[in-house]
Amino acid sequence: MQRLGELVGRPVVAQDAGAKIGEVADLLVDGDRVVAIVLAGGILASEHVLPFSEVRLLGEDTVIASSATALVSARQWGQRGVTAQRLSHTRKKPIMTTGGHALGVVGDIYVEASGKIAGYDVETRGFGGLIKRHAMLSADGVTVGPNALVVSKEAESVFSSPREE
Repeated sequence: MQRLGELVGRPVVAQDAGAKIGEVADLLVDGDRVVAIVLAGGILASEHVLPFSEVRLLGEDTVIASSATALVSARQWGQRGVTAQRLSHTRKKPIMTTGGHALGVVGDIYVEASGKIAGYDVETRGFGGLIKRHAMLSADGVTVGPNALVVSKEAESVFSSPREE
C-alpha cells in the first residue's frame, strides 16, 4: 500500500523499451478504484494519461507501464467518456460523521497495488493547532462528495489512538 503523496513525482518506465515515459502527476479515480495515472507534461508539453489497465507495477521507486504506446492525450482520455476525478482533489477535504461531527481533513490517500483506494490519512490538530495528529480511516463505507467525505458516526473510534507528528 502506498500514499498518493509518495507516488507523485515517481518516474514511469515502459516495460517494452526500458525508457522513461513521464512522471506521476496525479491519479484518476472512479469510486474506490484508480482508473488512470496522469503523467506530468513538462514545461511546454501537455499532460498524458496512462490507463491503469496498462500499469504493470506500482513499485516503491518506479511505476512500470506495459508500453509508451499505451499513453493517450488528456483530450483523448476525455473523449472516452470515462467518469473520473483527480485523486489530489480529495486532499484537504473535511471528513464529517453522519452525526455531524468534524473528524479532520484528508492528509493523504492510501492506494493498493491493485488500484483500489484502501483508506485516508485523517489529519487533526491538537494543542492549539501546534501538533498534527494522524489516523488511518478505512475507505470502506466512506462517501466521497464534492465538498467533504462522510463516514459513519462509529468511525470516530478510529481516533482513539492517533499518532502524532
